[in-house]
Amino acid sequence: MALVHEDGSGVSGAESYVSLSDADAYHAARSRTDWTAADAAIREAALRKSTDDVDARFAGRWLGRIQTASQTLAWPRAEAVDADGRKLSGVPASLKAAVCELAYSSLSSDGTSAAPVIERTEKVGPISTIVKYAEGTMTVSQSQTQAFRLLSGLLIGGGSVRVVRT
Repeated sequence: MALVHEDGSGVSGAESYVSLSDADAYHAARSRTDWTAADAAIREAALRKSTDDVDARFAGRWLGRIQTASQTLAWPRAEAVDADGRKLSGVPASLKAAVCELAYSSLSSDGTSAAPVIERTEKVGPISTIVKYAEGTMTVSQSQTQAFRLLSGLLIGGGSVRVVRT
């Protein structure tokens, strides 16, 4: 089933803030060949999942209010302005970038990444764990942290996003 993306007009039935072609371009610009190497259906599923995660996690904390009663996703928003007083219209670039980062993180953590995996034992005090990193890419926690930083300007209270490493 083709991915239905929000184009900024309040699309009923939208499943993602980012089209597959825009996500592909975003990751290609960052030399993430493992993203485009994955099957299109897997990439679309990652975009759906990351959009669902963002909307669920930040429900009730977005700036402004829903633009149209028929839209499926939380954005676009009416009466939303950034920290400099500029009106936020459509789907903000920072939201699209955050969804791309989370989709990449999801793709990598699902084991579908084509990048070689490096295992390393990390120890903090008496606790140690094995952490897996994809060589040549951001770690999952870095990608998630970047996504939450990108979203902070779209939330009531600004930079009060709590990031917890799992």
